[in-house]
Amino acid sequence: GPVGEIVDASFDKIGTIAAIATLFIAEIATWPYLLALLIPQTTITIINIYQKLRGRKVHPTLVGKLSMASLWAAIAGLLLAKGTDLGVIDVLAIILSTLAFILGMIASIQYALNRTK
Repeated sequence: GPVGEIVDASFDKIGTIAAIATLFIAEIATWPYLLALLIPQTTITIINIYQKLRGRKVHPTLVGKLSMASLWAAIAGLLLAKGTDLGVIDVLAIILSTLAFILGMIASIQYALNRTK
C-alpha cells in the first residue's frame, strides 16, 4: 500500500546514502563517481516529493526499480573490485553504474511527467 511504498523508498534512499558514504570514506571510489550514482536517485526523490505535494499519486516504475537494483549491483561490484585483483569486476561495476545512472534519469523523467500508472 501507500505507506509501504513510502517506507520502502525511504529505506532505499537511506541505505543508498549510507553505502555511498562508506565507499567514499573507505576510498573505494572517488566522489565524482559516487556523485554520479547519487544524482539520479536524489532527482527522483525531489520529483516524488514535489508530485506528492501537488496531490499527485506517485508509484514506483519498473525503470525506477531497475535503476535501484543496478545501483546496488554496482555498489556490490565496487566492493568486490576492491577485494580482488580481477579487472573484469571493475569493468562490470562501471557498466552497472552507467546503467544505474541512465535508468535513474529515465525514471526521473517518468516521475516528472507523472507516467507512473
